Amino acid sequence: VLFRSVLAKDIPEVVTDAGRVTVRVIAGDFDGTVAAAQTHTPIAYWHVRLDAGASFRGALPADWNAMVYVIEGEVVVGEAVAREAELVLLAPDGDEVSVQTGGAGAEVLVLAGQPIREPVARYGPFVMNTREEIIEAFEDYQAGRMGAIAR
Repeated sequence: VLFRSVLAKDIPEVVTDAGRVTVRVIAGDFDGTVAAAQTHTPIAYWHVRLDAGASFRGALPADWNAMVYVIEGEVVVGEAVAREAELVLLAPDGDEVSVQTGGAGAEVLVLAGQPIREPVARYGPFVMNTREEIIEAFEDYQAGRMGAIAR
């Protein structure tokens, strides 16, 4: 199965920092809470809401790639200040992500994953490992071998 629908009501939440931080665990796990969505590659996908003056810490494997995207507000990630619609890329040399807010609340996405270290070939909507696989995907699509969406 390449796609699985997960309803909002099925996404587990963890409350930290004396109730000032809510973490919705969309994929992966956070502090022992495992997401309903299962992935083929180990990842973390957390939707974090922070009240004014709150701080968030989340453990991640040291060799993972990670980033924090600010949906709303302003945060400090490590030593970087990030505002709405900004992204902070984290170096894969630590074992946690840390986010703090100032006088107002904020909402961020924490996205992290184990590097797959494979070549990437992409064209149009297709992402594969080689040019040959891209050509095969186009041929499969044109021949109707990609399946259908049930209605």
